[in-house]
Amino acid sequence: MIQLSTNHTSPVPINFRIAPRDLMAKSIFLPIQTIQALNKAADILRNTNQGCYEIVLTRGYVSWGAWRYFYGVLGKAIFCPLYGDSKTDAKLLFSSNGHDDGLSVDVQLYDATLQQTIKFLSWRNIFISRAKAEKLLESNRDLIDILDASMKAAGFIAHPDPREKLQSHYRLESNAKSL
Repeated sequence: MIQLSTNHTSPVPINFRIAPRDLMAKSIFLPIQTIQALNKAADILRNTNQGCYEIVLTRGYVSWGAWRYFYGVLGKAIFCPLYGDSKTDAKLLFSSNGHDDGLSVDVQLYDATLQQTIKFLSWRNIFISRAKAEKLLESNRDLIDILDASMKAAGFIAHPDPREKLQSHYRLESNAKSL
């Protein structure tokens, strides 16, 4: 795993932004093949949108130890009573979700014109119903399609769950079976 820091120093060239969303995190870890694919996606995004948008990497490899396991159990315990119709989704939403091998990433769009990151979810993150997530997807369809096209062209596939799609969760296609 290669450490990518927010201080703009990296042992390998990168052409995307780093902004870890995990509490207290200052860096994100990824294997070289994921970094290379993100660089390709960032180039495609810039070239097809005249530099209006950039990729912001918010999550990569996550060590799925005791703390993360506890966090997942707690998340499921809170999520299921709130969204009982989504109990089958809870297992997927509160698991490592592919981040435990570094081949899954969460990204966001950065609007270079407005100089701000575009977020599709509020501070509640994935704690929304599937129906609400699907409405948010539709209302942000143009921007999500722009990001999806660049990521897909670079070898990533989007997560099928609408809440994960709003987090812009992608996985390298050759390893997509473990979404």
